[in-house]
Amino acid sequence: MSIINEHFQPDPAKLLQYLGLNNLPEEDKEEVVTELTNHFTEIITETMLQNLSDDQAQRLDSVLDLASPEREEKISDIASAIPGLRIKIDQAITDELGIIKNAYEQIQ
Repeated sequence: MSIINEHFQPDPAKLLQYLGLNNLPEEDKEEVVTELTNHFTEIITETMLQNLSDDQAQRLDSVLDLASPEREEKISDIASAIPGLRIKIDQAITDELGIIKNAYEQIQ
């Protein structure tokens, strides 16, 4: 079961099912999914930053002040040049999902 799609966005229903949180009230489900989506975004960003070469880091720094969507396009170009980044992001998300699931199981 793939909880995170190819664009690194969680499928809310699958995510809640995986975590065993299907029975939450709708407003709580929405809040949990929002918080986890934000958390995964941070993990993706951190994983990318940890894998940048010095040259890529300088290029990234130079595009941060650009306006959207040009900034996102340039960041995507930089990220696509990082060898094995998708695999590293997949692994980081999978690891984090395991930690989160374990935490939810501990408090239930």
